[in-house]
Amino acid sequence: MQIDDDIGREFSELCEEHGFWKAAFERSTMLVALKVALVVGTILLAINQGDIILSGDVPPIWKVVLTYCVPFSVSTFSSATFKVALAQRAFCKKCGAPLRGASDAVSKSE
Repeated sequence: MQIDDDIGREFSELCEEHGFWKAAFERSTMLVALKVALVVGTILLAINQGDIILSGDVPPIWKVVLTYCVPFSVSTFSSATFKVALAQRAFCKKCGAPLRGASDAVSKSE
């Protein structure tokens, strides 16, 4: 499988830990996660709290917030993990740690 240089280039010089957080807070990752959270969160809110909303009551705010946070977190985690896996290199240039699992994740998807 050919690694797309544009996607993996930013994370290629970092180990999984440093690369993960950089990828997680990247603008494109956050925008995708926000879109996923709005769609999936709204569906989950309708399923889980729809009866309360249709009766005219307001569900507890913490339940509404968590309903949107879960898909946002899952999307962010999966996108960041994928970006780190694409950035296949031998060692982190920041801390010198070996890149465990990145090459395994890419080769398994081939």
